Amino acid sequence: MKGITMKNLLKILLGILFLSMGIEIIPAPFDTGMIELQQPDETTFTGRIWGDEFFYWAETEDGYRFVQSGDEWYYYAQLDENGEFTATEYKVEIDEPPSESYKLERTQARIDEINQMIEEFIEQVELNKEWFSQKQAEAQGQPVTLKVGLILIEFQDVKHFEDEEYRPDGYLTSDFDSMMFSNNFWYDITAPTPHPENELLFGSFSDYWNQMSLGKLIIEGHVANPTDESTGVPSG
Repeated sequence: MKGITMKNLLKILLGILFLSMGIEIIPAPFDTGMIELQQPDETTFTGRIWGDEFFYWAETEDGYRFVQSGDEWYYYAQLDENGEFTATEYKVEIDEPPSESYKLERTQARIDEINQMIEEFIEQVELNKEWFSQKQAEAQGQPVTLKVGLILIEFQDVKHFEDEEYRPDGYLTSDFDSMMFSNNFWYDITAPTPHPENELLFGSFSDYWNQMSLGKLIIEGHVANPTDESTGVPSG
């Protein structure tokens, strides 16, 4: 199976969503309104988060932009070398807000870059729709099989999952394979579950799309990362 990057995987997965829909594809906006947010030390502040899949903003009630870092703290924002929001060293509601964070906006170059990403995404979705229509025609009413390789990436600013009881070394390759590609892992509240934290499990990604397509789409694949033979944990 051919491995794909996370960027292209996102395009494929979102493209599947719109394969059979004759609708205009636009970003889905969200807006929390002014809500209470909490720092890890339980300090609270009022802020608003809004935007869509491509553009987003987060602002305190007095107008200072902020971001949440990988350490789970909220920091006042500044711009990085690419003109995108990034964290300063100043924590929201704990430190004095820097003046540069007030009504901070991305650079025009960064805005243009994101707009280009939106155009490319929409183009890719249209190509995916054309590809799937062609596969449907070739299949002559039979199910279409999509084969993918799943590449797992562990980001350094996000803590690696470890659970003393269920997964002391982290999630297993088999956990991801089951989540994405297993068939008929469908349990009610009285039955055992293969979920790594023993939570209720209601089918895989493949199951979902097979049901949504009324059996016309079959997604097969596996995790492409090498696996540690002693622990069963994939490399990032």
